[in-house]
Amino acid sequence: MSTFSIATVILKWILIAHVAALSVMSIVVSVLEDGMSGIKAIGRAGELMKGKRTQAFLAMMVCYIAHFLAGKTYVAFSMMFEKWAMWAIGIPFVIGFTCLLEIFVFVFFTVFYHECKMNHKEDKSS
Repeated sequence: MSTFSIATVILKWILIAHVAALSVMSIVVSVLEDGMSGIKAIGRAGELMKGKRTQAFLAMMVCYIAHFLAGKTYVAFSMMFEKWAMWAIGIPFVIGFTCLLEIFVFVFFTVFYHECKMNHKEDKSS
């Protein structure tokens, strides 16, 4: 694989993580703020995240890595156990872990929203 290909893949994942962080933050904004939906929520989320994009990006990367490890765990289970055991142990584990991870993402971004909102108010007052 060439250096250009590796750089393109890395850039793609960075862009995907930033867009995912913005989309999750906009969902939180649309739920917590009155009159915010669609493009307005996305704009508000981007405004709130100014100066904290790296923190949101790192949180999304941790979640992507955890999803990747859950998938690898599923593959490891499928190689170690018979088919019936895979259905009984592996799939519920992976699905349960993925659901818990999604809950964690929304809890993190809800707390992150409140932190960004507090920082945004401090910047306006100074």
